[in-house]
Amino acid sequence: MLNSLISIIIPIFNAEKFLKKCLESVIKQSYKKIEIILVNDGSTDNSIDICLEYANKDKRIRVFNQDNKGGAAARNLGIKKANGDYIAFVDSDDFINKKYIELLYHNMVKYNAQLSVCGYNIVQENDDFDNKLDENINIETFDKSEAYGKLLDNNCGGYFGGKLFSKNKIYEMQMYINEEIYICEDFEFVARYLDKCDKLVFQNIKLYYYYKNSNSLTGNKNDVEKTITMINAYKSLEVLFKKNSPNFIEQLYFEIIKAKLNLNYRFYLLKRYNQFSYKDDYKYKYIMRSKKICLKKKIYIFLSYNFPIITSKIKYFINKRK
Repeated sequence: MLNSLISIIIPIFNAEKFLKKCLESVIKQSYKKIEIILVNDGSTDNSIDICLEYANKDKRIRVFNQDNKGGAAARNLGIKKANGDYIAFVDSDDFINKKYIELLYHNMVKYNAQLSVCGYNIVQENDDFDNKLDENINIETFDKSEAYGKLLDNNCGGYFGGKLFSKNKIYEMQMYINEEIYICEDFEFVARYLDKCDKLVFQNIKLYYYYKNSNSLTGNKNDVEKTITMINAYKSLEVLFKKNSPNFIEQLYFEIIKAKLNLNYRFYLLKRYNQFSYKDDYKYKYIMRSKKICLKKKIYIFLSYNFPIITSKIKYFINKRK
């Protein structure tokens, strides 16, 4: 009988606009044996009042406050406070299908996996997808080597959302989220977690609903610093991929080069043209020779790598028209 306590951790920062919808989707889960850990990360809006309002209505909700330290620190506090056997993360501006926890948990136990994954939808502000699901979608299992390849697949990805983790596995290896990384900290954490796992189970039912903030791409200094931390994170990812899944190293190199070239675009937005210097000739040549990277991606890398200012102008023009 499936009877484990599952901890759902929600980091919160100035999320009053979306928080109620998020919490409603969590408390209405078909699997009822859950605890809901809300970590208020120094919000300056009414988020904490909403948290306390829902905690008064549902005894499964526990609220914690901390000074503003970022999403990674908030999730880490949630991990430390979790009493469940399994842990799921939900962002405060996202929401989940009512069968989210039930199906992730069922698949993890049935297939004796250490990481259970489902698909996700990118949604707009007023979308609602809590409809009848096709639960007959094929369930796939992957060993460690194959699982690393799935992290590079957009349907699965290295995100916190859409995943159920074993708390014992996290505690056993003392694996907390790296608070020095501001972009890609989820990918880096999941990659380290997989290093200690034997099996991933994946069912591409879209149960997690991710709200994409169209205003998230800006050209301020903070974005540059965040992107640099992401590039540094890829160094540890490269080590893990070479160790566990060398067959996917070309695809990882593509993501690394793309991240470095994205930094050029951010420099362009700040008119710091003299800093267009993030290059890696070894990985660039590796990608261009690879038979695993499609022509479209090679063309993008070629143009961005060799003509960074022109490519940045085109990218800026396209983004401005969206």
